[in-house]
Amino acid sequence: MSAAQAGSRWWVVTAGYAAVMGVAAVIPVAAPEAGGVPLDKLFHLCEYWLFAWLLVQAGRASGFARVHALAVAFFLSFGYGLILEGAQLLLPSRHGQWEDVAANTLGTLIGMLIGWVR
Repeated sequence: MSAAQAGSRWWVVTAGYAAVMGVAAVIPVAAPEAGGVPLDKLFHLCEYWLFAWLLVQAGRASGFARVHALAVAFFLSFGYGLILEGAQLLLPSRHGQWEDVAANTLGTLIGMLIGWVR
């Protein structure tokens, strides 16, 4: 498999994951809690950890320099999180929250860190 094919496959997987994230962001759900702590913040963190990691892998498989792969991962993951939280503000069944943006951003940074040391 050529490097271009490997890079393309990573981007397809990443785009598929982003599509699932987008659908999940607009489906009406109740936030689960465990001992009074909302689990949705943990879900956001994990969701964006994986998304950022996938973006780093896609960038690296496409031949991006490490710093460029990290920059792309940060801006796409952070920006997508802002867009989805903003979209939730427009939906009567969902609520965009700054706490979710913070959890998304922390997850993004963790995913980038793991992608960096890989």
